[in-house]
Amino acid sequence: MAVDLHPRGSFHVGELGVGREETLPYVPSDTLYAALVYAWTVTGEPGPFVPPPLRITSAFPRVGSLRLYPRPFVRIRTGREQRDQLGKKLLRFAWCSERIFGQLLQAADMTPLAHPENFIGDVWFHPDDRALIPSPPVGAREWAHFWAVYPPTPHVAIDRVKNAPNLFHSGRLTFGPECGLWFGVEWSAPDARARLERALNYLADAGLGGLRSTGHGAFSFALREAAIPAPPNPSGYAVTLSRYLPASVEEVAAALQAPGVAYKLVWVGGWCQDDTGRAWRRKQVRMVSEGSVLRWDGHPLGQVADLRPEGVGTFGDRPVLRYGLAFPVPVAQEALL
Repeated sequence: MAVDLHPRGSFHVGELGVGREETLPYVPSDTLYAALVYAWTVTGEPGPFVPPPLRITSAFPRVGSLRLYPRPFVRIRTGREQRDQLGKKLLRFAWCSERIFGQLLQAADMTPLAHPENFIGDVWFHPDDRALIPSPPVGAREWAHFWAVYPPTPHVAIDRVKNAPNLFHSGRLTFGPECGLWFGVEWSAPDARARLERALNYLADAGLGGLRSTGHGAFSFALREAAIPAPPNPSGYAVTLSRYLPASVEEVAAALQAPGVAYKLVWVGGWCQDDTGRAWRRKQVRMVSEGSVLRWDGHPLGQVADLRPEGVGTFGDRPVLRYGLAFPVPVAQEALL
């Protein structure tokens, strides 16, 4: 199942910078699940929320009906001429269409597809995708990019007690016409679909991500049947489409220390509120990013961790959750680096 999110304005998905907060061009799975849990709590669902009633990918960009995927950390088989012609485009593309993603996971020869006209911005499209790309914005002859991440701009918040100004900077993410986000979902409980729709109905108006009080994050949504492409000859390895937090030292050794794995780590922090409404920094963790190649034997990978800050705040027995379940998609042996 795929969920399409149609933005009704800008988004802000916080990423710490130096003295200011940048924004990501997508919504990581841990942020998305935190929003779902918040929506369930506000609308009166008692939980528990561990284990989750569903398994989700991160919310990736979407161009019209074309779902984009993060660049998988696999071998790209192309001829020398195409590599020389593309140069840094082949090294720096961050996203690819579903057709390209499927070909990469199967270790197909990408030489016929590795041409400059198939790249728009940092997205690699298949020639068959061209007919599905929406018309460019009014006044533009062609697409230069499908979304824009604007640099942090200054804002002022006023302290309600002291009336003192507090200056902060934050970026914003804006999508072009007919573009937005999507995420994949698999059900783990019989009532999972109804619960997801209930949460999304709340978030559609309340907003997803940060700066919701200034109108960011509103959307409409639609659910549709979809299957994520996978090679016919799985190898015991997989690409994860969600952030992944290993559940144990043994799982680290099995999933991340085997020959053939390729992954990137990201530091993830953030804030939480205790029972009195006071904000505290939650524990930081290192997570494996989307697109990473893991050793996978078909069993579930990852955990939903409790990252309550220690020694501060009033939390009682209430956990502060960080979603870290992998969403593995099998990859062919020949595609491994």
